[in-house]
Amino acid sequence: MPSKQKRVRVERGLYRMGNYYHVCATPPGSRTVMWRALGKVRLMEARRLRDKFAAEVQGAQLPASRTRATFGELAAEWLAEQNARLEVGELSPRTYEGYELGLRCNVLPVFGSRQVRGITVEQLVGWIRGLRRAGYAPQSVVNYRAPLRLVLRFAVRRGALPANPAEQLTAAERPKAGLGRQRVLDKHEMEQLLSAATERYRVAIACGLFAGLRLSEPGGAPHRTVWDASHTRSTGNRLCVSRG
Repeated sequence: MPSKQKRVRVERGLYRMGNYYHVCATPPGSRTVMWRALGKVRLMEARRLRDKFAAEVQGAQLPASRTRATFGELAAEWLAEQNARLEVGELSPRTYEGYELGLRCNVLPVFGSRQVRGITVEQLVGWIRGLRRAGYAPQSVVNYRAPLRLVLRFAVRRGALPANPAEQLTAAERPKAGLGRQRVLDKHEMEQLLSAATERYRVAIACGLFAGLRLSEPGGAPHRTVWDASHTRSTGNRLCVSRG
């Protein structure tokens, strides 16, 4: 009996029927669309297989000028696009700064001069493990990987890569956010912190210490907010109230 389900378009060349993905591509000089069932895979894997199938069907070869492009060149193009998004309000300044900082300080020194087509999954795994060995917090590793992955996706769209190697990392290889190491301030250290703080910031720091706030919360709290706590402990990422 023929299935009553219909293919639903997800994006160019990628369709879904229930929980299963299908891809399509048209050979050069033909009007006949070729289809391939991918089965029950995740969206990112479906996109990778879609690009691979399209390259097979179309016999596509990457433009020579693009295949020689370095990661640094494509990163500059991608960052220019993000700056354009920033100017029209599609991207927050903080997100843009995070992308730019991550690329400049942690990605480009390693991958900037390499031809983008030569970047492998194994190199990405080694880079991630290198950051971990260097003592970077789990969330920092996640943040630095984000612009790297997005630049490689941009390279696929620009025809410099047939598929994104960053999308081929296994779940175990992908960095995950986690709790960083926290150091608790004792009473003497909190007194020193308040003594060293300028008058402008002392009240906000005190409110944070005595109310268990995250570092960003005192500045965002309404002016009429009042906190009251008798005993506190503070960590590097969160100012915690101790009721003991």
